[in-house]
Amino acid sequence: MVDFNRVWPGKEKGNAAEQQAWLLWNNLWAGNATLFVDMHTQSRGTEYPLFIYADYRNPQVKQMAELFPADQIKADPGEKGSVETTFVENKIPAITLEIGKPKLYQPELIARSLTGVRNLMVQQGMTAGTLGTTAKEQKTFIGNEMSSIRAEVGGFAEVLVKVGDSVVKGQKVAVQRNAFGDTIREYTATHDGRVLAIGNDPLREPRALLVRILFNNPEPQCADGC
Repeated sequence: MVDFNRVWPGKEKGNAAEQQAWLLWNNLWAGNATLFVDMHTQSRGTEYPLFIYADYRNPQVKQMAELFPADQIKADPGEKGSVETTFVENKIPAITLEIGKPKLYQPELIARSLTGVRNLMVQQGMTAGTLGTTAKEQKTFIGNEMSSIRAEVGGFAEVLVKVGDSVVKGQKVAVQRNAFGDTIREYTATHDGRVLAIGNDPLREPRALLVRILFNNPEPQCADGC
């Protein structure tokens, strides 16, 4: 299986996904965009809040991200082959906007996403008006590193925290049980931070996501994301 968000800007003679990316990049996006917002949701069986990946090394990307009333922002150096990173590498400011859960209509998250897009259009002079709610008013949590707590074995998982919860290092965040109800694993928070994502499908295979924590790493090399 090919991850379509890891093959950009594609290849003219690559596999099907790479060719599709190449056609979109070379025949539509490149040369026609000055800013880009790549909209996603989390994958099936997991959930996000309204969340943004943004390369804070680029001041214009930082400004774009903070025009959105997101719940959380990850200052992020980017992921090679993603749409967002490909744009940034080509001097076109871009962010990735994750709009909550997959396969579910979430009107409040959609409304805040639209507010952010409109804020961006107003700030760019594309439309008249005043800014609506931004990250500042939303009190968006901004972190520079993530930690993913994954199932060590297969089993039935009970996640004990919700997306957006504050957690402290050592706090129990999930347990796994076998088919007889016996507890086979307990999992604790790796850092003080905010719950960014959870696995909401109770059946978890080994290495499946249980809890992802967004936190702030004080090391200087992580100032703009690790």
